[in-house]
Amino acid sequence: MNEETASPILAPETPTSPIAPTNEVRYVSGFWRRLNAFGLDLSFLLLALSYPAYRLFRFFSAHPGWSVLLGFSISFVYFVILNSRIGGGQTLGKRFNGIRVVDMHGETISPARSGLRFLMFATPVFLTKVTFVGNELAATLDALIARLLTAWILIDIYLFVFNRRTRQSLHDLVAATYVIETSRWLTPHGNQQEPFGSSTAAESNPSPLVTSQRVWLGHGKIILVGLTACLVFDIAIWPSIVSMSSLSEMDQIRQAVLRSGKAQAAAVKLSMNWGSNHAIRHLHVSYVPTSESADEIKQAAEIAAVVLEASPKVMGADVLDIAKLRTADFGFLNYSANNIISHTPADWKIVILATGAGTKRSTWIKFRTRGSGVTFADAVRLCPSSFHPTF
Repeated sequence: MNEETASPILAPETPTSPIAPTNEVRYVSGFWRRLNAFGLDLSFLLLALSYPAYRLFRFFSAHPGWSVLLGFSISFVYFVILNSRIGGGQTLGKRFNGIRVVDMHGETISPARSGLRFLMFATPVFLTKVTFVGNELAATLDALIARLLTAWILIDIYLFVFNRRTRQSLHDLVAATYVIETSRWLTPHGNQQEPFGSSTAAESNPSPLVTSQRVWLGHGKIILVGLTACLVFDIAIWPSIVSMSSLSEMDQIRQAVLRSGKAQAAAVKLSMNWGSNHAIRHLHVSYVPTSESADEIKQAAEIAAVVLEASPKVMGADVLDIAKLRTADFGFLNYSANNIISHTPADWKIVILATGAGTKRSTWIKFRTRGSGVTFADAVRLCPSSFHPTF
């Protein structure tokens, strides 16, 4: 009697997991399908935004906040609605690539859950378009937020590329969603592989899980080490950045550009590009002009003259970049016709003299620079459009 009653107790030793890892069907979508789908989605958004960008380019260039708001609104509606159960969990790009967004049991998700997924993905992208201006505290806050948003984006990209078990990025993990191949989920008992090892197992459990795999914990350690290394690097180079100039001086330059009446919006940033031998310090001054000009070099020279007057040492920068902004930035996408002119501060002085940007009337460079070591050839080299032969 004891042996007869014991046999049923031994039966549960067989695996009860709905998906056996040894012969599990791969429902989760691969890297390239998702990348192709996202590329197609951006193409569709590009087409949707092309008309307002073309018709209202000057308005969006002068009011960047409105273009970002429009881009966020259209992207929110597109991704949230179509990735939810309303759109069958498929954006147009996902539909063309045969994939969809689902939960652990393969069911499409609610609009609220889809909204959370989108916000986790899009928030750092759109917030990088926001710049805090004002005093030194605002500039420091802007730099700190920019680093946090960059880390957010890099973590999402890292998981998207290297999380090969579940292919969940950060936004998928927060929303507890997966992206699966539709054809495999609709026909889980194909000719190539059975999901549970037998058809009888499938009949006993008609609702399998998308995957039995879990995210490798080592990814968290790698991310933590990477963030720590970036933090240590920032702490190490921050004193050198601060020693170049105070953040208040950057705001002083920005205010001077705005007071000149030549720009309706301006931004000033200091950065370092690491070369083979040493770091090259760039002072980047971007502006939205109050009026268009056919002479791009002279218009940039006028801004450079304001910058040099506001800060004669130009904050110890090796290169002064003057960027004329004509951009309709919609977040994920932007239409731009920017023009960046870069010179050393010394060369900018030559351009200013050659174009007459620093004076009310244009004067020949050879008379203005007598005894200064600057030659007429220097002016022609830096701004040839300012010199035309007359007969």
